[in-house]
Amino acid sequence: MVQLKTVLGKFFDEYQNNTPKKLKIVDAYLVYILLTGILQFAYCCLVGTFPFNSFLSGFISTVSCFILAVCLRLQSNPQNKAQFIGISPERGFADFIFAHIVLHIDIKEQYKAMDEKLIVVTGYGIFKGHEEKNASWEAVQLLPNQLKIDEKNYKIEKIQLAVEYDDVDKKVDEIWSKNPELVIHVGVNGSACKILLEKCAKNGFMSKDFCSKTLCDPVVCLKNSGKCQRLETKIDVDKITRSLNETHCNMFTASSDVGQYLCGYVYLKSLDKDPSRALFVHVPCIDKPYNSQDTATGIFKVIEQCLSTPRI
Repeated sequence: MVQLKTVLGKFFDEYQNNTPKKLKIVDAYLVYILLTGILQFAYCCLVGTFPFNSFLSGFISTVSCFILAVCLRLQSNPQNKAQFIGISPERGFADFIFAHIVLHIDIKEQYKAMDEKLIVVTGYGIFKGHEEKNASWEAVQLLPNQLKIDEKNYKIEKIQLAVEYDDVDKKVDEIWSKNPELVIHVGVNGSACKILLEKCAKNGFMSKDFCSKTLCDPVVCLKNSGKCQRLETKIDVDKITRSLNETHCNMFTASSDVGQYLCGYVYLKSLDKDPSRALFVHVPCIDKPYNSQDTATGIFKVIEQCLSTPRI
């Protein structure tokens, strides 16, 4: 042990006395880059699950910076001067700093994407009685792309569903494959004068979709719940409705009748995926009484409440 300390002490003495200041600066950056790479890896391991592309990008950036620094050190070493004729060490150092900054900005953006949770909001396209516009999609597409609550960042992805059984089947699977934090399905209710937060969905779908197609079996056999008669959301609809109405003049109401058309169909499918992360919202027709922007604001407030309210 004493011998090791002696060797290390001798090494550091020689390093301090014989290494040019420029090389010491570069070496400090080399150590910094190595520590950054170790911390990136440790962070990803502590998080547990992380997007592979984000980790790979950070790893490649760190390795690239390390290689740049090694090249700069070789260039700055007086012993290698003949191999770098016409290249100024100061210019090389400046290029390295610039590349380092650019690469670490990329890492920062990747970490931001890694920390961002996903919220999916769907609206329906046109169908019978709503051939020009569907109030649900008109409002959904006005939602912002990002949301921040309690220092957590969320990305809002907006998806239009066709009023067709096949399209709903396909897109529900696609949505849940992304492991969203929350899924809000929005549909129009021609008789509604408020925004309705639906508590449940019932099985049994006899109606034709917008392509005049019916299901082979009106009682859907769900992957997790089989041919259940009814599924309920674990989001506390009553509590959220009360909270929203305290500040929004009774704009919202709880409902237990999502219907047994495509609105009920998509809700049943998502509740089967995860009832603690799925909610259906019915909105009135445009300007009866709310315009699309007011409706979008209402949906946004529902999303905020869903994220901050404990599940049942």
